[in-house]
Amino acid sequence: MLEVSEKIFIETRELILTEEFKETTIEKIYFKHYAEGDDQRYPHIIIRFHSNQKDKANYEYMSSYYGPGIEGVNDTDRSIDNYQTWYFDDYEKTPVIVTP
Repeated sequence: MLEVSEKIFIETRELILTEEFKETTIEKIYFKHYAEGDDQRYPHIIIRFHSNQKDKANYEYMSSYYGPGIEGVNDTDRSIDNYQTWYFDDYEKTPVIVTP
């Protein structure tokens, strides 16, 4: 199961990193529905995997357009990571960076 989900994660991450995904899915569709005026914050992206129960995920991969920051600092004031850094979270330990 983990091998299959890892393949799904890798393929999904590759799609997210394309310029076409950024332009169409985020900048045209997401911003159209969720941006408020000039406040166009890029979304956090989470890829969750469920084995049995639909309402409870077993683990997830997550990334942000914005780089890491200090608590209380707005996302838009942080450096741009452009979804390059991904974290794996099994909900039991501290999330760890996924190496490409």
